[in-house]
Amino acid sequence: MKLFRRLLEWITDIEIVASVIALATICILTLATMVARQIPSWSMLWGEEVSLLLMKVLAFIGAAAMYATKTFIAVDGLYTRIPDRLRRVVHVFGWFVIVGFAAVVAAQGLLTYPRQINVRSYLLEWPKFYFTVPLIVGAVSIMLTSVYYLAAEVLAWRRNEEIGSVRIAAMNDDGTP
Repeated sequence: MKLFRRLLEWITDIEIVASVIALATICILTLATMVARQIPSWSMLWGEEVSLLLMKVLAFIGAAAMYATKTFIAVDGLYTRIPDRLRRVVHVFGWFVIVGFAAVVAAQGLLTYPRQINVRSYLLEWPKFYFTVPLIVGAVSIMLTSVYYLAAEVLAWRRNEEIGSVRIAAMNDDGTP
């Protein structure tokens, strides 16, 4: 379990760095494109396709990093009204549902490979599948994180610990597991 947690910490760190780099690159490309529009006979149309790809990296890989660090927005009004015993079951069931959904999304993304690898983008002529890769990576990351949280939640249930107290160790404020 510790090795799995460390792997997830490492993946999350990479996702955060990739998201920051994608956002910074989008900003720089947007500025460069705006400047290029003012210069006659100079075009940066390719910047739009690159920005689109980076926006998908930012959205899907960034979402996976937020999910792993539990910094996403959640609506807990109904959840907190459920009795403790049932809340534990709902919590574990929720992790199962997320694992299943992320697996289906990743599988569907992979199933588009035969159709999208031969279709090219307009300007740079990149295979359209490249634009699906961030979705697949993000879904697999969310699936792995959910498997970890599910296993940790079941172990916490067996030790009779607090519901929802499980986090990836590096993400805790005080550094404790």
